[in-house]
Amino acid sequence: MTLGAGCGAKVTVDQGSGGAASTGTSTGTVNAGGSTSTGTGPQICGGKQGLQCGPTQWCKWDQPGSCGNFDGAGTCQPRPQGCTADCPGVCGCDQQFYCNACGAEASGIDVSNQGLCSVVIDAGGFPELAAYQLATNVPRYAIAMTEAAANRCTWLVVAADGGAGFAIQSTMGWNVEAAFVTNQATDCKGPPGNFPMPAGTVAKADSGTGSLKQDSASFPCFVSVHVTLKLTPFDTWVPPVQSIDADQLLIQGGGCGGG
Repeated sequence: MTLGAGCGAKVTVDQGSGGAASTGTSTGTVNAGGSTSTGTGPQICGGKQGLQCGPTQWCKWDQPGSCGNFDGAGTCQPRPQGCTADCPGVCGCDQQFYCNACGAEASGIDVSNQGLCSVVIDAGGFPELAAYQLATNVPRYAIAMTEAAANRCTWLVVAADGGAGFAIQSTMGWNVEAAFVTNQATDCKGPPGNFPMPAGTVAKADSGTGSLKQDSASFPCFVSVHVTLKLTPFDTWVPPVQSIDADQLLIQGGGCGGG
C-alpha cells in the first residue's frame, strides 16, 4: 500500500512486516498517532494524509503560519516546557487564543497567521467572539461576543435579506437585521444553530456603523466584523457604545469546518 507523504515523497507500508515504512532513502515506522518516523530525519506531519504528531509533540508547518492548508506538510517537534507568562496574544491553528507561541506549542499547536482566533483582546478584558450559522428558512448567521467580567452578551444577527436597518457596510445581499446586548454573559452560550433567545434583559441597539466583510456572497465561511453599536443606557449595565472587532472569524456550522 502506498501513501502520499505530503512532501513529494512516497511512504510504502509493508503490512506483512508490522508497518515498516520507507521514504525513499530511509526506513522507519508509522506511529500510532499517524506520524511517520524515519531513521535519518524528523517525523513528517500533515500532508494529504493528515499525518499526526505524537502526544508530546507539535507540528511545525513548513510554511510558517499556514496551519497546513492546501495539504501543506511539516515536521514534528517536541513540546516546549517552562514557557514565560508574557501575554501579547497569538492565535493558534485550532482557532484558540494563546498568550504566546510557546504556550501554543506546549499545547501541541502551531501559531496561525490567518486571524482565525475566536478571542480578541480589548481594554476591558478578553471578550470571546464566535460566529454560528442559524438554522432558519433564510440564510442567517449570528456573531456573539461574551464579556464575562462585565456579565454581558452582545449579538449581531446577519441575514441574506435582512434589509438595511443599520448603516453598516456589508457584503452585497447581506445585512445586520438585529443587534442587542443582554445583562447575562451566558446568553452567548446557547446551542449553536439556534436563533438567539436571551434569558437576560435585552437592550436593543439604536443604530450601528462600521462594516461586515464576508468571503462569499453565498453562505460565507469567514467574516471580518468592525462594528460600533449605539444604545440607550437605561440601566448601569447598558453600554452607550459597544464595539465588535474581529478579522476572519470562522462561521461555525456552515460546512467550512469548526463545528
